[in-house]
Amino acid sequence: MHKSKLMNMVGVTIFFVAILEIGKKIPLSSYVHTPQSTDGSSLLHFLSTTMGANLLEPTLFSVGLGPYMTALILWSALSLLANDRIQNLSEKERGLILRALTFLFSVLQAIILTREFRPLMLDASLSQELLSILILSTGGVIIAWLVDMNLKFGLGMQMVFYLPGIVQGILSMLITGETVMPQTSHFSLPRTLGIFLFSLLFLFLTGFFYQAERRIPVQQTSVTSSLSDAYIPIRLLNAGVMPFMFTSSLFQLPQVFFQKDSDIAQFFSLTHVTGIVIYGLLFFVLSMGFSYVAVRPHELAKTLKESGDYLINTFPGQATAQLLSRIMVRLAVVGNGYLVVMSVSPLFVGLFIPAVQRLSFYTGTLFFLLVISDTLVQSFRFVRERTHYTLFED
Repeated sequence: MHKSKLMNMVGVTIFFVAILEIGKKIPLSSYVHTPQSTDGSSLLHFLSTTMGANLLEPTLFSVGLGPYMTALILWSALSLLANDRIQNLSEKERGLILRALTFLFSVLQAIILTREFRPLMLDASLSQELLSILILSTGGVIIAWLVDMNLKFGLGMQMVFYLPGIVQGILSMLITGETVMPQTSHFSLPRTLGIFLFSLLFLFLTGFFYQAERRIPVQQTSVTSSLSDAYIPIRLLNAGVMPFMFTSSLFQLPQVFFQKDSDIAQFFSLTHVTGIVIYGLLFFVLSMGFSYVAVRPHELAKTLKESGDYLINTFPGQATAQLLSRIMVRLAVVGNGYLVVMSVSPLFVGLFIPAVQRLSFYTGTLFFLLVISDTLVQSFRFVRERTHYTLFED
């Protein structure tokens, strides 16, 4: 019975992921069915992967998961700024606000994509552009619904929807040395072995850092047990994959609104030193912000104080929040600094050896695979453990 329930959840997840992948292949009839040229840019391919989107050609689900994830992050940030007000909202009210934010970001991304895909339009009239925006934004809302359904009935939460694109990107890199499979692939055994060994080394080292955490002892006044010690875990890489996703998105925006050869666009080009430095700084700043959102030290301190628990040798309240913040910042600087180095170093080397530049986005793809694998393992473990307790039975 328990095994069949797990298999049902796996089947549901596969079904929802398949719908998303099929939707990303359904072309819009008002466009020429030819993928948009990216002039060999690896950033756009990586951005498509990190957003679970199809930014190379206009399709039903071209917007991907970007609007949903952006709304989710914004909602988390708002929860920090106005925690008491949001706590007073009902579950239905929170859901409506999140859906409204998702729709808003879907429309905004649909406008940007319509602008980018305009050269492919059969009839570049205002009515056709409005229709394109309507279809693309509707696709974003449908994707958000698929994610919500998977959260309720499937496994892997949101991250599992990125898995097909991640696997495709890794296989393409191993076989051809490109971030996307070219029309005519050229296989090279030495190159494939080199990339494979690099992948293993990166996954081993980054996996070690991803699992590393600082455990802060907690004294529980209402619980007396000698079986285990209570603690608050703070991971070294607690920002997750969000910095990769949003840094790529924000870095791509100026290239949409400015000419590629303009002075402003040069500051956001990964073929110039200035652009690479800005990319690294933006990555680090966003990583620190997402680390704070993930840990929420002040909210943790408030929860400890309300429950009567406290950190050893630390006063409850503000002193606890400050201690948690300091520990979080130290860990985040080290962990996020490591990711910045791994992402930016290939870009600098790529100024002299262009082929190496692709490794920057490839490391991001590998990190996505690492996080998705961990999410799936945790989901399977949760489902397996809950079957041991009749309290969770329907």
